[in-house]
Amino acid sequence: MYLNSAIVSNYMTNCYLAGCEETKEGMIIDPGGNFERIREMIDRSGLHIKFIVCTHGHHDHISATKQTKDYTQGQVYIHEKERKCLQSSLFNGAMIFGEKHEPCKEDGTLQEGDNLKVGNLSFEIMHTPGHTKGGICLYTPGYLFSGDTLFYGTIGRTDFPGGNYKEIVQSIREKLYKLPDDTVVYPGHGSETTIGFEKMNNAVVPL
Repeated sequence: MYLNSAIVSNYMTNCYLAGCEETKEGMIIDPGGNFERIREMIDRSGLHIKFIVCTHGHHDHISATKQTKDYTQGQVYIHEKERKCLQSSLFNGAMIFGEKHEPCKEDGTLQEGDNLKVGNLSFEIMHTPGHTKGGICLYTPGYLFSGDTLFYGTIGRTDFPGGNYKEIVQSIREKLYKLPDDTVVYPGHGSETTIGFEKMNNAVVPL
């Protein structure tokens, strides 16, 4: 799998570009800002962007969605419970933090168990509420894109509207920790980790 990333916001959001090297199809995950960096990452890859996926609706994960869609013609997907965040700076938090947001309409919504096909790759959608009601992770064997659910050594915040501590713990223990230990976790912020490491060392949700 082709994989690259860029930090694209003042909140150090990781935007990922994952793709199939055989077919040259790609997917952008969390276009959270700084479209120029995203465009450079796309141009260097030589991939055709099929999907633009937002792991949840906070503005630091979606604010360059419209620009990325216009540039690539990729289809925008988000969990059905986060749809309004693409349209409204009130719901996505941009207004609260004094940030601008360009509205963008989704092409489709995601639910637990859906699969996105990117060339020869298949990404399973895991609904992981807790940070937000409609937070998701994307899994393909060996790789997990965890959004703001699971980080290196810790977990996502639950004190924003829609957050729920019990739900995020349940999402991690009952879904993410069921994945193979050698699965590499690519979070929405910070450094990569593995499922095995987090099960043994996570300060908030040890196994």
